[in-house]
Amino acid sequence: MDYNFEQYQKDALRTLSNQFHLAVGSPAQDAFHGSIGLVTEAGELMELMEDTESFEMLDKVNLQEEIGDCLWYMAILSNAMCGERFSNDFKGLVKEHYAAIKPNLFTALDCDADELDAQQINYLHNAITSLAISTAELLDIYKKAVFYGKLIDSDDQYERLCNILDALVDMTIIIDVDILQIMHTNIDKLKARFPDKFNSDDANNRDLDKERGILEDGTSVTSGDTAYYNQALDIVRKDKKATISYIQRTLQIGYNRAARLIDMLEANGVISSGDHTGKRTVIEGGKDNDITC
Repeated sequence: MDYNFEQYQKDALRTLSNQFHLAVGSPAQDAFHGSIGLVTEAGELMELMEDTESFEMLDKVNLQEEIGDCLWYMAILSNAMCGERFSNDFKGLVKEHYAAIKPNLFTALDCDADELDAQQINYLHNAITSLAISTAELLDIYKKAVFYGKLIDSDDQYERLCNILDALVDMTIIIDVDILQIMHTNIDKLKARFPDKFNSDDANNRDLDKERGILEDGTSVTSGDTAYYNQALDIVRKDKKATISYIQRTLQIGYNRAARLIDMLEANGVISSGDHTGKRTVIEGGKDNDITC
């Protein structure tokens, strides 16, 4: 996707207004706005997981919305407190963490379906806990600056932001969604909510159905899914196994993408729908490359 954090930051700043901000662009105000927002989003993520019994039952659209909201607060905060440092480093930080974590994560997830579900939930809990700790530590930096007169250590502040980003990247790896896609969808949602800038009337009278539709569109089949389709096709025909967990382990992709590939294979007549036990069979003569998205 042709999108980057610098552009996302500009799009995020568009919604700020003077209605409740003493002055748009005030570093101290934006630092508190961003850090308090991150703490509350971490709380919402914890609440989401508390109501989730299994990874399969997880509301992944809502999870992606909360990740996007965290990124919005990071954009506001980093613009105020880090200048161009964080936005310039963003792509490299994501790429570095992704390369370090993904191979180890999918090796750890090489297990049967029930254990896989439990492991994914556990990894999400760990990522959200890490997010909560790092957001609280960041807010504490600003609290001490305002109420104790302690100077802000720019490197300490930057490290906390990097830790927050690492936790968010971990979540995107587990559910196998591009972080840039989440950023783009987050802005689409905010444009629908606030066509101009933030105002309390629009904030208190949100069209939740419309916003949900935007979020769901942002999580639909992507070019990345179609790139994996032929590999998944070869796997199920060769190995005669058509389960989400098997596709996930074999291709080393996330649950969401593996589930979408299974749906695509079923839509193209390559595999059957699941029976009462969830088992699918491979259908001889199904379509090859005529991908239904």
